[in-house]
Amino acid sequence: LRGALGEIRHRWVRPEDAELLLAMIGCVLRQHGSLGSLWKSLDDDSEETVLPTLGRFVAAIQAMPVDPLQQRARVARRADDKSHELPSITSILLTSPDRGSACKRMNLFLRWMVRPADGVDLGLWSEFVSASRLVMPVDVHVMRFCRKLRLTRRPNPDQQSAHEITRRF
Repeated sequence: LRGALGEIRHRWVRPEDAELLLAMIGCVLRQHGSLGSLWKSLDDDSEETVLPTLGRFVAAIQAMPVDPLQQRARVARRADDKSHELPSITSILLTSPDRGSACKRMNLFLRWMVRPADGVDLGLWSEFVSASRLVMPVDVHVMRFCRKLRLTRRPNPDQQSAHEITRRF
């Protein structure tokens, strides 16, 4: 993977981070055939939203048996030459509602996969996940608009805010 990725970077995602995420997804593909099959095996459509399944989905991906060398620590050095360990890239890219996150990226991913294909959304999972269970992807920018529209009074883009905004819509 490293050779194929070259020095690709996006904001704070380094080549080794992409390599780890792709290795985990590769394990999912070998064990389940697709991300959708993994999702289906974990989903309980009687749950009001997709968030409980999302927590199980993220945990399953993060538990994939990848090379331990790929899970090396991420360290940041400050200007004063002190260093501190950063969170795992998988906890940043694969956010979980189990940790109280609004899961913006994961909720966006689910919208693309679940809502009907329309040129923006893919609709690949629309047969087995109801769009009515999706949760609004919320970040600081969405929060600003939602507060102005009085869809929420909450101050932070957290999971409770995402639930409240989703219900209001």
